[in-house]
Parts: sequence; C-alpha cells; structure tokens
Amino acid sequence: MGPTVLPWREARRRRFDLAVACTAHRSMWNLGAPLMVLPHGAGYNRLIAESTGNTVSAVGLSRRELTRFGRVIPRIIGVSHEEQIGRLARSCPAAVSRALLVGDPCFDRMERSLALRDEYREALGVVGGRRLVVVNSTWSEHSLIGTCEDLPLRLVRALPTDEFAVAVVLHPNVWARHGTARVLGRLVSAMDAGLLVIPPEQGWQAMLVAADCVVGDHGSTTFYGAALDRATAVMGTGEDELDPASPTAESNPLHQRNTTKTSPPSRSADFTPPSEDHQQHPESETEPNH
Repeated sequence: MGPTVLPWREARRRRFDLAVACTAHRSMWNLGAPLMVLPHGAGYNRLIAESTGNTVSAVGLSRRELTRFGRVIPRIIGVSHEEQIGRLARSCPAAVSRALLVGDPCFDRMERSLALRDEYREALGVVGGRRLVVVNSTWSEHSLIGTCEDLPLRLVRALPTDEFAVAVVLHPNVWARHGTARVLGRLVSAMDAGLLVIPPEQGWQAMLVAADCVVGDHGSTTFYGAALDRATAVMGTGEDELDPASPTAESNPLHQRNTTKTSPPSRSADFTPPSEDHQQHPESETEPNH
C-alpha cells in the first residue's frame, strides 16, 4: 500500500502528527503539524540567492527559509554532520536549538549495499573484467551536463566496449526541466553506442556501488562516489554556487588548488540549466510547486 498523495490546498486544511520535508520553505508554516526538515543530498552545500535571499547562506540553513516573522518554522532541522550546526549558527542563530544530528541514511544504505556489488554489476552486464564508468551531473550552468554535454558520447566512443561500460546519472531537476523525451533525445547517439541511462526515480545509488570510476561535478553524487572510495574525476569546481565552507567545496581538489577560471566549452541550448522556477522545492509563499 503506497502513500496517499494530497493536493497542497487539502494538505493545509488537514492536521497531521508529523510533517517531513526534504527542503525548508516559509510556506510550510501553513501545515498543521510539527515540521521536520532534512537535507537532500550530501548535507547543505548550495548557494541559491533566489531561495535564501543572500549569497552566503547555504540552501536549507538560511534565515529566510527557516523563519517567518522571526519565528523558526521547523520543529527539527536534521543535519548529517555536526559541522552543519556551526554554519547554521552563523546564518540563522535562532534555529540552532532545533538542529538534530541524524546522519545520512542515503549513504548508510549505499554502504550496506556494498555486499551486493557483484549482483548489481551482473545485472548491468558489467562482467568478464569490464569496468564501469559512471558519469553524473547536477543541474545549473556550472554542472557537467551544462558545460560538457557531449562527454558521455565521447566516452562511449573512446572506451572499448569489451573493457568498459559507461552509465550516466542526471539530477532529477534536469529531467524535470527538459522532460524525458528531450533528455533521451539528446543522449540517443550515446545510447546507440552503448550508454546506460539511469532513470531519475531510482538506481543512482546502485550505480555508485557498482562503479569502478565516477566522473562528475560538484553535486552530491560525485561526493558520495568519493566517499565510497571510487576513483573520482571532478569536472570543474562549482565554486560560484557552493558554500565555500561546505564539505563538497572543501573536498574538491580543483577548489583546493584555487584554479583560474576559464570560459566553459560551448554547449547546446537544449541542455541549458533549469531556472529557479523548475527546482524541486516550493517557490510560492502560499502553495508549493510540485
């Protein structure tokens, strides 16, 4: 038996024992339930001024998202690591008492799945000594797919198919912004050459468990791949949209070297980044988008 899906207007009229959300938004004060917010991804890392109202607070930790008329909205603010409490104290001191160290259940699940790695690889056809390269991209103009759209095609053409398998994992916002048909249409040449395309609903965790190598950007998937001790190549720093105090920024070798910025390669307009209106979190004070 699955969950009951309610329209936002109806959810606001009902009362619940608990509301759990993967993002903070001021519209949630309308819910008749204690609210618990959790990070989606590897902690709180991104800087999005449209959400936070400034360029220094990470999304999910800002005063604008967590308070309304000076009152802290969430009853519990889940954090995956204690360092996030320090950043919360700087961005929204009134909310520190609501912070709760909950760990990272997503990473815990992947660690427990390591015992199934051979089964995952067999299901993917990665057998007989073949190696699996997982290409992953977050969204935005600074993402891998936003700056180097043809990388999956170049990899499947360059790597011998009897030695390598290549898979691509795209952030759900890419699929939401462009639609399934358009995304697959842009990848069709690479798919014809053997590229495995992982759907946005599920599967990316299994790909990281099965992977030999991860090629990504500053998104959480790359960070998780490195945490699983996969050989990891990072395409760009993403420093223009990362909290410099976040672990994803501090662990990025390109960020650590303070590399000189260069103009990104040309890219197709078909994979322009999703606008703030297409992010998967509420944008309206009265009714969130879905």
